[in-house]
Amino acid sequence: MGIFDCERAEVYAATLDLVRECAAIRGHLPADCTELGTRLERAAIAVVLNVAKGGGELPGADKARYFRRARRSAIECAAVLDILRTLGVPDRLRIEDGKGRLRAIVALLIAMGEWADDCAPAAHLQ
Repeated sequence: MGIFDCERAEVYAATLDLVRECAAIRGHLPADCTELGTRLERAAIAVVLNVAKGGGELPGADKARYFRRARRSAIECAAVLDILRTLGVPDRLRIEDGKGRLRAIVALLIAMGEWADDCAPAAHLQ
């Protein structure tokens, strides 16, 4: 593991796996779904970046805000996967795996955001 706090977090490793999975899905999409594939990959990258930014903050509102942003990007990934499934894109198994991975990531991000808010220093002590 590296020296950065985020690299020690289970959710960080999961988000890197998510990027890999989304890139693989994007690589197998038909030409008419290119825009959705790009959006999926960008949202997955945003999850990783916001987790990393949150990992670099002290507990409190800023840390929680980055985890909320990461959660919203993860939900965007799930929505794109739903759209692809609705459009009948093949490789349903990979899409379902991605959705399962996203459920776990979102659950971790919710817990991390709540923890960051709960650990915020009291305003009167600052």
